[in-house]
Amino acid sequence: MITHDGDAPDPTTAYHWRADDAVAAFASDAVRGLTDDEARARLERYGPNELTAHTPVPRWRRLIAQFKDVLVILLLVATAISAGLWVFERDTALPYEAIAIVVVVMLNAAMGYVQGREPRLRSPRCAHCPRRTPRSSATGKEKRCPRRRSFPATSF
Repeated sequence: MITHDGDAPDPTTAYHWRADDAVAAFASDAVRGLTDDEARARLERYGPNELTAHTPVPRWRRLIAQFKDVLVILLLVATAISAGLWVFERDTALPYEAIAIVVVVMLNAAMGYVQGREPRLRSPRCAHCPRRTPRSSATGKEKRCPRRRSFPATSF
């Protein structure tokens, strides 16, 4: 078992421990749970059982980020050179090379934007997934509480 204050257990590493060690370290009871008073005290000490949510990146920033790659910048420079040469030479009706490069860069940006969006779409769904609700029966009655109001060693 890992501690961070000498003898006090470090709750951030509790997932590495065996269940019996965690119950003992947090002075809990695996069968009965905690009393309401002890539950309130631990909620104040440890805080709510929640992950901090990251602010989502705006769509326009995700799109602009697709053009920050060195290869993409090199292709855009090649597009400008090709279009500039076409303006001076005018050997074809349209600057086909420049158009082809722009199409490739835009397809790359579109694919990167869509693929970068996928994990962000899946993550919020997990917040709505059914979860096991912590229970306490220290007073003889089984009591359920929201997961965000639980804390280390509520139930195992």
